[in-house]
Amino acid sequence: MTLTFRAAAHAQAGDQVPITLVTVTHPSTSEVVRLSSDPTVNLLRAGLSDTVAYGTLHKGEIYRSTLMARVWPDDVEGQPPRAQLRFAALTPAYAAVLRSIVTPAYVTVRMVLSRTPDIVQCAYDHMATTSAEGDASTVTIDMSREDFTAAPYPPGRMTSDRFPGLRS
Repeated sequence: MTLTFRAAAHAQAGDQVPITLVTVTHPSTSEVVRLSSDPTVNLLRAGLSDTVAYGTLHKGEIYRSTLMARVWPDDVEGQPPRAQLRFAALTPAYAAVLRSIVTPAYVTVRMVLSRTPDIVQCAYDHMATTSAEGDASTVTIDMSREDFTAAPYPPGRMTSDRFPGLRS
């Protein structure tokens, strides 16, 4: 997290607004859900939408604005970090896609500033969803990084075929 972002996030007033950009992808669907915590641009006036909608442009992609609450990753010993995102006032299409996920989807969270939306100030990549619950317009997603503590180390067995220099 950059110093500029921290200053903007803790300022009582200013010309820079911190924005959270969320991307949700799933291997079983080609649809990508892109959501923004800020209505930076009127997409209809910008010619980017057929209906009145607001969002944020980030590196050529449109992130639709929605009400968003975040519970940042915790730090519990022996467990991977867990976070939670709550979305309200979603379009019915986005809500249906998020609620239909039954196997883990992948979530990327990027923090940007309103004056420089193409410059990523902070990023959380490769978060896997553990659950997605909600109703017609509200969805809550729980997510976590892969639990690397459960992976065997070293992988496999230490045999002379696999590690010839081990016993020389």
